Formats: sequence, structure tokens, C-alpha cells
Amino acid sequence: MQMTMQRPNDISLKNKLTEALMNANQWEAAENFAHKSLEQDPNNFTSNFLLGIILHQKKQFDQAAAVLEKALTIQEDAQARYSLAVLYLYFLHNKEKGLFHLNEGLKKNTMSVQMSELFKKELEKNQK
Repeated sequence: MQMTMQRPNDISLKNKLTEALMNANQWEAAENFAHKSLEQDPNNFTSNFLLGIILHQKKQFDQAAAVLEKALTIQEDAQARYSLAVLYLYFLHNKEKGLFHLNEGLKKNTMSVQMSELFKKELEKNQK
């Protein structure tokens, strides 16, 4: 935290601190740092992605989906797309949007083999 005071404009450092706070289950503090990063650069993919995950953990599902959707407009990312699909399928009960994101992720084909298998398994489970 002291380093962020020394380098207040370093968004990458703020994102690393946000992740560390998330790993320590300090969700309020993590959200605070994610917002500080987004104040500096509202179009930072990592800051938006992390905030989406934080909001999901805090059960603010609609807000989490909106932030993850924004993250995907900034950068295509398999983890963000998978997180969004799971959010829609299991927490917002919107099967259509969940399946859309799973199919879109596979169509974009920007993921590892392991991630691709995860997408495919989730699709199979939800297309029944």
C-alpha cells in the first residue's frame, strides 16, 4: 500500500493491490482500489474486470454484469466472458445471455485448450 502512495498514478500497481486484497477476502478495500483505478482510467480492462468480480462476490449481480460487459467492450478475454456467462446463468437466471457469452467465447477462440473445455462443458450442461 505504501508503494501506491509513492506512485499514485500507477494503475497497474493499484490493480495488483486490488488482487491482493481480493485474495485476502477484503472485498470493501479491494472495491475501493478498483474504483480509484477506474477514476484514473475508466477504460482500463483489468480494473473493470476486477471490479466485476468484486461486485459478484458482494452479490451485486446486476452491477457485476454491467461492469463485466464493459470490460469485454474494452478487450476480449476468456476469463471475463466465462465469469459473465456464469453470472448470467446461475445468478441472474438469464440463460439466453449466458449461452450467448459461452458461444461467443468459443467463436472468438482466444483461449487456452483448458479454458475452451470449460466453455464446452458449461454449454453442454446448459443446453439440456
